[in-house]
This record gives sequence, C-alpha cells and structure tokens, in this order.
Amino acid sequence: MFNEKKIATLKRLLALKERDNATLFTYRLKKFLEANAKIKDGKVEIEQGVVLNGIVILLENLHKIEKSKAQEKIKVNLKNIKHPTLRKYAEEIIQLNKEGLGARSIKKLLELEYNAKVSHTAIHNFLKQQNPIKKD
Repeated sequence: MFNEKKIATLKRLLALKERDNATLFTYRLKKFLEANAKIKDGKVEIEQGVVLNGIVILLENLHKIEKSKAQEKIKVNLKNIKHPTLRKYAEEIIQLNKEGLGARSIKKLLELEYNAKVSHTAIHNFLKQQNPIKKD
C-alpha cells in the first residue's frame, strides 16, 4: 500500500492541505476502480476505459487546482527592469521562488524549459528588488 513518502508526494501534487485528504482521495479512487472491476476466471480485471476515467477524474481535480492558483495573481514590480528575459518570465520566477527554489535552481529551470539565458545573479537581484517573499 502507500507509505508516508508516497502520501506526502500525492498531497503535494494535488495541493491537499492535510494528510487525511490524500488518504481519502486514494480511498475514493480505489473504490471507484473496484466498483468498475470485472472478475474473469478468478482474476480481477480492470478495463482500460476504467483506468482512463480514473485518470480523467484526477486531471480534472488538478485542473481545478491550477485554475484556483492562477486566480491568485502575482503582483510584479517591473520598474527599472531592463533585462528582456526577466520581464518575460517575471511571474514564473516569483512563483518558483515562492515554491522554495533559489536563483540558481530557477536559472536552470528557465534554461531547460524555455531555453532562456539569464544569470543567477540577475535573478537574485530581481527577487531582491521585489517585495520580500516569505517561504512557507
């Protein structure tokens, strides 16, 4: 079954606030799959469509979570910022910093995801210029 590390990962991915919510979610998904399972020759079989429906339910929940996060607009102070990459990815840089990433990690992520070249020093100075961000 699930160990504590997997439950913590599930809790983080689904943005659940409590461990009980993650356990409840896994219990509900298990019950959904069991209810739609068929027994053939003494073996329990779950059809591909049932698994896909479970995945769709999971993705819909994730989409709702992302939508609610998007509504929490980040205020960015773009005054005195001349670097075009920092201007373009300002909101994402601040969001990544709120999630606990430092300037070097953010630099690596921007290079991997967007092929954007910016120094970690520029990111650090940009974050310092913004309102002080408290990490959770």
